Amino acid sequence: MNPLYRLPLLYAFYGNLLTERQRTFFEMRYYQDLSLGEIAENLRISRAAVHDGLERAEDELELLEEKLGVVAQHLRERSMLSKLESILNELEVVDSSKSRVQEARAIVRSLLEGSMDDGV
Repeated sequence: MNPLYRLPLLYAFYGNLLTERQRTFFEMRYYQDLSLGEIAENLRISRAAVHDGLERAEDELELLEEKLGVVAQHLRERSMLSKLESILNELEVVDSSKSRVQEARAIVRSLLEGSMDDGV
């Protein structure tokens, strides 16, 4: 995984498990793109305190992923679904009836988009 996206992805899954202070540091650094000095100035704390807090948040995110593996599982599932969608696209070209292939592709697409209907 691209290191530039790793921590924000981990945060998307595990951010609520961080302390409020860690979330503040993380969001200011990664989502507001503030420097450590800017964060320190905004929060009226030392740059070292921001650095330490941000480092703890990042370490906690990595530890949670190491223990739980939710992000790795999510990425594996998305990869498999993408491959399945490609196979279904190939099958649709071969099968002139297409209805079951289209239905299966719609389910895969729905899973990839993260909006699975309860009725399926």
